[in-house]
Amino acid sequence: MSYDYFIKQPYESFTVNADFENVMNTTESISVSSSDVVAEDKDGNDVTDTVLVSGSKAVSGFTLQIRVQAGTAAGSPYKITYKAVTDVGEKYEADQFMEVEEK
Repeated sequence: MSYDYFIKQPYESFTVNADFENVMNTTESISVSSSDVVAEDKDGNDVTDTVLVSGSKAVSGFTLQIRVQAGTAAGSPYKITYKAVTDVGEKYEADQFMEVEEK
């Protein structure tokens, strides 16, 4: 799922991604080991270890992926920042917002 904004419930855990196809050269590829994905709550606190699943970062084509988990309505919206580094040293960044609500 690649959206700038999405809603999930606290129990849900699934993979989200940022797509860099529109900015990358077709000969580039994202280096998963050099790239990073971090998360902040609405107050700017680092919550990477809380809402992102450790060890789930992956690359598929031009997308950098991560698995989300947990979160609270009180901490929403969370900002997920994807920092992609390619095999030729180019750096790209994308932000995504996650709203957590109990339905």
